[in-house]
Amino acid sequence: MVVCALTLATWALAPRHKAFDITASIALVAAIAQLVRRPTSPNYFLSGLTLGLVAYFGRNHGMYGAAGSAGILFYLALRCENWMQWRRGIGWFMAGVGVGYLPMFATMLFAHGFTAAFIDSIKFIFEVKSTNLPLPIPWPWSSPFWAEPSMYNLRELVIGLFFLTMLVFGLVAPIVVLVRRWKRQSVQPALVACAFLALPYAHYSFSRADPEHLALGIMPTLIGLCVLAGISSSWKRTLILLPLCALSLLAMLPDHQGWKCMGARNCPRITIGKDQLRADRRTVDDVTLFLKLQHDFAPNGRSAFVTPMQPGVNALLGTKSPTLEIYTAWPRTEAFQREEIARLDAAKPGFVLIWDVALDNREELRYKNTHPLIDDYIKANFEPVQGYSDYSMYEIYRAR
Repeated sequence: MVVCALTLATWALAPRHKAFDITASIALVAAIAQLVRRPTSPNYFLSGLTLGLVAYFGRNHGMYGAAGSAGILFYLALRCENWMQWRRGIGWFMAGVGVGYLPMFATMLFAHGFTAAFIDSIKFIFEVKSTNLPLPIPWPWSSPFWAEPSMYNLRELVIGLFFLTMLVFGLVAPIVVLVRRWKRQSVQPALVACAFLALPYAHYSFSRADPEHLALGIMPTLIGLCVLAGISSSWKRTLILLPLCALSLLAMLPDHQGWKCMGARNCPRITIGKDQLRADRRTVDDVTLFLKLQHDFAPNGRSAFVTPMQPGVNALLGTKSPTLEIYTAWPRTEAFQREEIARLDAAKPGFVLIWDVALDNREELRYKNTHPLIDDYIKANFEPVQGYSDYSMYEIYRAR
């Protein structure tokens, strides 16, 4: 249990953002495992309730949870001995989904402009034909470790092995548990839940195949492997858990913020609001820069516009984003850009900062290429200022 806890915590604490995504996948595993353990009406309702709640946190969690739940309902239907209870359970499950999704219905009803933006965000996924900006999948056989052994390349190899493990587990585990169900052989309920959730959540990791997104989607696979080890003999348990824990530390520890800040020189202290934090020097420089710009150009709650990939700035400054889009990595249509320009014109931000970088080394993803109309508007209506940052990629403007 200690080794499993260390392994799971290594992955859960490594990503620098969106830790709630990991929590959502764990909640789905727990709720579905309870349904498999005791397929009663309250547990059908509980699993549906959990699905509705995680869908409110993110549409992707709703889709992943729905796919996994469909597999579980099929699993429970296989060799079913009480069809009346199964059909009644589906009704309770759908009722739970409806209740869990009530916060979304309330938000759509009471939050001005949310419904239209929500629908547009779904349309946008079909327009770009992707849920994320893809990266090459680091398959283990394509790792540079084979040509140039080093600790860095070894880590790349291990990350590729985890991508492969997630895919293999997601494909093989459902087949195994269904066969055992058909043969009326018992299966640990948590293993069944993980078997049907692993492949849907693998989509999250493979949609942008980097270590952070791997961590955000791998939890059902890791829990499944820990459960598998728990029901195995002692030597098999050791054979599964010790390599799993060691390779997890090798893969994720370098991304852990606490690991990066082991030395005080690496992470000086900084005050944000009433909090004393330690952060890497780049973050400290950025926070200092944004607070200085607010003091000089946007005092007394005046808005600021920082783009394309720093949506936390408005939270830092305690202001509302002047635009609808807070993470502007994708190209947008002229019509959308004109709507955003109207919002900028109404908000009258005190300063603008453009992070002029080619995301993933793709020149077409530079802000002036993804949002050319807004870029032209900024340069026509704001005045460049110098001397605030040593980072050449920061283009800083103040209101004329």
